[in-house]
Amino acid sequence: MGVIKFGLIAIVLTLIIGCSFSATELEKSKLTRLETENSLLKQQIAQLNEPLSMTYVTYNEKRRFVPKASQILALPIKGSYVLRPIEPNTVVTVFDAVRTGKNDLWLYVGIPVYDTPMNMKGWITEADTVALTKDNVKLVQSDLIVGKGTNIYEVFEFEKISTTNPVKETFDRRGRLVEKRNGWARLSCPGGSDIWVQEKNLTYPIVE
Repeated sequence: MGVIKFGLIAIVLTLIIGCSFSATELEKSKLTRLETENSLLKQQIAQLNEPLSMTYVTYNEKRRFVPKASQILALPIKGSYVLRPIEPNTVVTVFDAVRTGKNDLWLYVGIPVYDTPMNMKGWITEADTVALTKDNVKLVQSDLIVGKGTNIYEVFEFEKISTTNPVKETFDRRGRLVEKRNGWARLSCPGGSDIWVQEKNLTYPIVE
């Protein structure tokens, strides 16, 4: 009986020690992560505290293509406040361009939005954009235009197109291309509406 009790005590002690060891390792891991985050925050604060020098430069392109997910910032400084995310394959309108003290080229741009038109203009580095060309224009998802008079199907599910009566568009509607299927395209439009149109009826941005 004594042997059994001793064995049980040994097992319990082993479990306690093991749990304590795991908890200690977990705390160390958390501490390391927090220290890393703290270091990154200090770097960002140091950047924001640096004097901002901007030299406005001539920039001939009025539109640029953003192929990957990005964001527009409140200031032409890396790490500054994010105004809005930019979805991949978006065409932005360029209003201004500046070179900062580090010789980075920043663009002041407007992005297409489909909800409340707030924070729709901000700064992005030119390096996060590429020229809009004939080779990449068909990759654009925002903005695309469905012209006035086009037959549109105001449904979300592709399968419901065949049982839905089309409506003639009464104005040039813009939207973001979110899906293609069998020659059809679904656009997400301002106001939260989704429409299906034949892909051939989509108008892509004009390449300058």
